[in-house]
Amino acid sequence: MTFKKYLMKKIGILVLLVISLFLSCSENKAVVEEFFDDPITQVNMSELLSRARRIHDYGDKEMVIILEKVVYRLRPNGRVILQVHQVTKILKDQKGGLGKSFIYFRSGYEQITKIEAYTLTKDNKRIDATEITTSTPFYNQFIRLDLYRDIKVKTISLPRVEKGSILNLRYQLVIEHSDLSGVIEGEFFLANRFPILKQKGVIIVPKGKRIWFKGIKTSLKPRKITRNQEDYYIIEKDNSPVISEEPFQPPFQEIVPKIIFSSLKNWKELNAKLYRTIVSGIRSEDAVRQKALELTHGLSSDEKKVEVLYNFVTSTRNIANATIPFGIGGYIPNSSATILKARYADSKDKAILLVNLLRAIGLKSKIALTNESYNLDPDIPSVKALNRILVAVPTAKSYRLLDPHSAIVRYGHLPRSNYGKRVLILDSKRPQLLKIAKLSSRKNQMLYETRSTLSEKGVLKYTTKFKPKGSYEVSERANMIKILLKDRFRGLVDNYRTVYEVSHKIKLIDLISPNPFDIEKAFNYTVRFKVKDFISVNAKVIEVQLELHHRSLTAFPRIRHYDLDFTLPFKVISKHRMEFPKSWIVKSLPKTVKITSPMWNYLREFEKHGHSIWYTRKLELKKARIRRKDYPEFKKFIDRVIQNDKMTVQFLPPDKN
Repeated sequence: MTFKKYLMKKIGILVLLVISLFLSCSENKAVVEEFFDDPITQVNMSELLSRARRIHDYGDKEMVIILEKVVYRLRPNGRVILQVHQVTKILKDQKGGLGKSFIYFRSGYEQITKIEAYTLTKDNKRIDATEITTSTPFYNQFIRLDLYRDIKVKTISLPRVEKGSILNLRYQLVIEHSDLSGVIEGEFFLANRFPILKQKGVIIVPKGKRIWFKGIKTSLKPRKITRNQEDYYIIEKDNSPVISEEPFQPPFQEIVPKIIFSSLKNWKELNAKLYRTIVSGIRSEDAVRQKALELTHGLSSDEKKVEVLYNFVTSTRNIANATIPFGIGGYIPNSSATILKARYADSKDKAILLVNLLRAIGLKSKIALTNESYNLDPDIPSVKALNRILVAVPTAKSYRLLDPHSAIVRYGHLPRSNYGKRVLILDSKRPQLLKIAKLSSRKNQMLYETRSTLSEKGVLKYTTKFKPKGSYEVSERANMIKILLKDRFRGLVDNYRTVYEVSHKIKLIDLISPNPFDIEKAFNYTVRFKVKDFISVNAKVIEVQLELHHRSLTAFPRIRHYDLDFTLPFKVISKHRMEFPKSWIVKSLPKTVKITSPMWNYLREFEKHGHSIWYTRKLELKKARIRRKDYPEFKKFIDRVIQNDKMTVQFLPPDKN
């Protein structure tokens, strides 16, 4: 063979390789950038739109979802493609609330490859989305989130949104992350707060790939079709029921019928996927060790050391909070030394910093993952459901769980939403799925201590000391932050307008409150008010309502669809000592009322001591969730409470004796 022929042969082979590579890239590009809509995943849109045009009203609902279609596709290379298609008809006049849609993603490993969005006007004219922009959302207006700059949001602006419009949004998201390569998971809700004409969920995986399914509150099961070396699992439902909304209902995720699925067999397998990535942030760094030694210098108790380090990490004065969802893939940690320097962090970086500080002084701890909105399913693992990261410090019997991202939660407590939830304790060998015990009503209570004086002209002056515990303390800190962000007096009066019937007559005299961000001390504060014309003295009998804090107690409906869920047991105690004019005579005091049961307690009693009335009220709920079958009894109980709370003390003025 001559050199020329040899060279031409090599060039020919090279050309073939280039063409082959180009075709391969083109195929991948087509898979990534074009919507896939084969005969199995398709729906009859013409029929659905025809049905939708005949719907003009659906009770009080402002919209009807014509189509909700979600398709997951796992490619042989481990890439996951998620395709979402939602079509909605507007049934009520809008004031600008539905003109935009938002899609959040992390550009480091997620890519939105295609978006189709338009409005179909009521005269059947199609108007494409006027603007589709990509930006970096700022979760905290006071800090630049340079450590999390890969978080992006697509904003889709839809034009001409009005009554009768049909909105179309379809997009494709490609997820490619080496640590989760080959993992596909998700859930299909089979109902919503709005009516849905057609739901379709499809999972497409390489032939033979095992998927685990679980139906919750549904007997519906996916059907399987094999086509072109891929297995299709199809879930379809027409005319899905509307999930009604009630006060104090369980989390939506717990009451909605749904099918959850995962290619991971159990939580142990998920632990193996996540452990190495998350604990890559747990390492020794000089800056972290020096800070740990500095903070714990002179302390001998391990418990006190843990508390001091927790307080340091949790305080936003030291490290500001970046409220970034944990979620799927949001678990790659930044260096703890970097966090100390940057002085802001999201939940995972704060948790890992605390673990590193503890380990720097020889104290063991682990990373724990949970969901702050609903309970993790014990059978089907989910990375996407893990949106909160905690620190687990071993104790003699189990673990003490800490959430260093909760800026107003004292050491030893957790945010209200964490109690009762399952938590995954990450471990290289023996991970554990545990349930966080709920607080007892004794540890979750509010105590109001009031001293008041009622003048002959009907002017009431009173001082109330607020002494909250547990979740009440967290909520009171949060309320005080809102109040102080306004004007301390104006903010407090505004806050009380929803509580007091005489709020327009209230004058604030003084507010004595510690810093709500100071979590090293109990949050007790005092309020002094003056109320003019609290009562009318121009009557034969003067009636005084001594209960100043529970006039707006919820009156529950006769019938409920779901359990009554208060999240935590609680106890509310009011102790009021009121002095009245010496010339007045007590005509009558309400009788003492005492109601006890295994689930709740109520006490209301009045005592006369000279020229003062001593009033005590206690309301305790021993169980956080009232089952639907027990609701009629609870309804009777709460109605009696409301009725007795309205009972008044009756006085006779001197000129009426």
